[in-house]
Amino acid sequence: MYLVVVPINSADTIKIKGEGDTVEYAVKMKRMPQESMMNQLLEKNMVDHKLVDNLAQILADFHSKAETNRRISEFGSLTVIDANWEENFEQTREFVGQTILMKDFKRIHQRIDEFMKRNASLFEKRVAGNRVKDCHGDIHSGNIFVTDRIYIFDAIEFNERFRYSDIASDIAFLAMDLDFKDRTDLSGLFVERYL
Repeated sequence: MYLVVVPINSADTIKIKGEGDTVEYAVKMKRMPQESMMNQLLEKNMVDHKLVDNLAQILADFHSKAETNRRISEFGSLTVIDANWEENFEQTREFVGQTILMKDFKRIHQRIDEFMKRNASLFEKRVAGNRVKDCHGDIHSGNIFVTDRIYIFDAIEFNERFRYSDIASDIAFLAMDLDFKDRTDLSGLFVERYL
């Protein structure tokens, strides 16, 4: 887990937080025990309803305070979301025939196009309702650490299109991960508690 950025200084020798001019920066990190990662806890059937309740509350609080403004809101526009989908299809096209059949690829593309057209006004309402914010962008069970409290880490900082999104995307990402891990009971509870 990232803790803090520290300066690397040079005088007679190079030292972290030493004397002299700063020549570089380093990230001070702490290794977290893998057995406390939520994905590991899921494998051991150690994620209960209380943890999911707490997680939903933490994310609801985070999203209620997350920054939004006109620039961030633009990332929720139909144009940007459509471009994101098209990029996904372009990047996965080379895997048709290897991991997905062409008929399934085309069907998914068609359904996405239909959904976007049918729900254009919903996207506009979400933007107008300030639902597009500076989110986490990568919430899944491998980015959640559980001890006496819950730590959600490794937010996307390198790609605004991933980070600036509808808060529903953050929630859907974790719900999808729980579904993938055959914990639809927890994903349903998580979404219900969040709402």
